[in-house]
Amino acid sequence: MPVKTPAIAMKTARLSPELDASLQNIPGMPQERLARVAARRVFVEMKQCFMESAAGLQGASAALLKRQLRIAGDIGELLELSDTLLAVLPPEERKAVRRQLDAAFPMAGRDTEFVPL
Repeated sequence: MPVKTPAIAMKTARLSPELDASLQNIPGMPQERLARVAARRVFVEMKQCFMESAAGLQGASAALLKRQLRIAGDIGELLELSDTLLAVLPPEERKAVRRQLDAAFPMAGRDTEFVPL
């Protein structure tokens, strides 16, 4: 004769608000992955713009700048090189670099282009 086991009442687990909020910040969650992809896209676009702008430069210092741009691994390194790049570019070619900086950092607090009032 089979043995009857008592029915176990299963309760649905509910997450506390604190635990639910902490789960939102776990690495690898969808919103974090999307943010990383967006940040990487901005970096790649900025690096391509900087490299295209520096392509026409000549000389030993220009070769060093091109090499530094090529090996830059994050957006901070590109920002460090942006002042040097802007200093050596002819005025008419600076617009693309300034536009890229303004697009990546719209409220960066630095005036990259003159805007009349």
